[in-house]
Amino acid sequence: QIGRQTTASTTTMMMITSLVLCVFLPFLVESYSQDCSQYRTCASCLTFHHTSATKKERHLFGTQPHCQWDRRNHYCQNHDNNSKNNKKITTFESDCPLAPHQYPKEPPSLLPHWMGTLLFSKNRTTPTNITLSELSLPGTHDSLSYDLSLVISKHDIENHPTWWWMHSFSKHLPKNAMEEFIRRQAKTQQLTLAQQLDNGVRFIDFRLTYSDRYNWYGTHFLQTKHTVPVYWQQLRNWLDQHPTELVVIWLSQHGNTETTGTDQFPDTTIYEKQWLWNTTFVPMFQDLLLDTRNAGEDIFHTISIQALIQEYNYRLIPIVSDWKEFTASSPRALNAAYVLENHYHNEAGDLLQDGPEAFVRAQVQYFQHLQQQQQKNKQTKMTLLGMNTQSPPWLIKALAKRRFVPFSSKSSSCTLWKNTNTTTKPSSWCPGSLLDLAQLSNYYNQYSIKEVFSTTKLPMAWYLDALDYNGTIRTGCQLLDGYDQDSLQCQASSYALVDTILLYNVQQICRHSSDDSTCGIYLKTLLEERRNAHPFQFWSDPSHGRLVLDHS
Repeated sequence: QIGRQTTASTTTMMMITSLVLCVFLPFLVESYSQDCSQYRTCASCLTFHHTSATKKERHLFGTQPHCQWDRRNHYCQNHDNNSKNNKKITTFESDCPLAPHQYPKEPPSLLPHWMGTLLFSKNRTTPTNITLSELSLPGTHDSLSYDLSLVISKHDIENHPTWWWMHSFSKHLPKNAMEEFIRRQAKTQQLTLAQQLDNGVRFIDFRLTYSDRYNWYGTHFLQTKHTVPVYWQQLRNWLDQHPTELVVIWLSQHGNTETTGTDQFPDTTIYEKQWLWNTTFVPMFQDLLLDTRNAGEDIFHTISIQALIQEYNYRLIPIVSDWKEFTASSPRALNAAYVLENHYHNEAGDLLQDGPEAFVRAQVQYFQHLQQQQQKNKQTKMTLLGMNTQSPPWLIKALAKRRFVPFSSKSSSCTLWKNTNTTTKPSSWCPGSLLDLAQLSNYYNQYSIKEVFSTTKLPMAWYLDALDYNGTIRTGCQLLDGYDQDSLQCQASSYALVDTILLYNVQQICRHSSDDSTCGIYLKTLLEERRNAHPFQFWSDPSHGRLVLDHS
């Protein structure tokens, strides 16, 4: 969680910043000219003013964009206030598209219909009486954060004083400068909801908040650009196009299963919650929703996936926090407090403070603990493991100081692994955004996944950050929006997460087969080939937080 304190020294420096910005910056910017055409990508075009520029340039332009990206012509040009309403112009890095390669016109093979291939295809050689409890569903954390606006989500930040204080300071900065800074610390995904599903995701972490006048938005410190029904319609369209697939969607505000009432959805009445459920969600998915009056409440362990899809047509399973008030105890949804066992792996170790060796070791232990919990709750709960990450308060303050305090050092106040007692040496490199931090975490996540893959029962569902094309997770330094950190060793590397989970699923299913030698042989071969295209990779690049660990 974001911390609750800000330092007096930071406050003083930010006040000095506001004076410089208001009095001197217009004259400095006017006297300095930058050739924006030299930047060839959207990310480099929109980030030079606070990253790759010189120290002097960074503080001449560190609070406002100097270039803008023409999406139609793929060209970086000098910022023009007259073009701010031009929909073909991108002003902020968070709005840059997937890079270094554009998202292909065609989805990847296998992943959009992996359930159908696994359970229903004519060439299938696997048993069909498999329940959801025997599989592991790939998922994404804060699934809608790819589409965040610059509108602050009041209910998200009011309980996080660091963000609230920084937002209150935004009036002293150029318009949306602080909001974009917050967005870079809130965005966890780059692929759209439909693209996530096409890349094998079957667990959606759908966070929503009430705004006003019956408008609900997706949320992660900021509101999404569109209201909730727009994203639900994308989900409905995808389900209609993929009749052999089933999706689990978790509705909450902050990813908490237990809180209810205004603790879950602040300043929101029961009527406003049930209005959204009864007038939008249920009518949109009516024929695809489960019904516990027919199937019972323990659908994860008692009904086969084949029956859920082909017999009942229960292809969307909503798990709802504050279920009683939000749905009026509807049988068309499951109560998150009763059926979801949510585990957050970062409780087991802090990558940024304790170092990667302790982090991976704690993760492996946490997987083993999770297996014990699954055995304990095998008849009641769906186990969910969050391998996501979040920016700690000290990192946010260091990045804010670098971004907004005049002439501060680029590495100011940022030291990774300072608590480590091993051979890991502290590093002054800072992950500049939440996606940057997520990709660093993913680099070490692959270590622990590799270690437990063949020996430990995986969770029934899990979610991660930085999903990439082909169901991979980005592990290198080149960010999903294309921002390149000038490291020859650390480019757009990725790990075949979804294919690894699917191979595990095939192996789990084949344990029920009378002939394990032929069970799933085609899928096993295919998935191994796909995994070999995005294998476990490691390299030594301490300047970007990547180390080689003794976990071969």
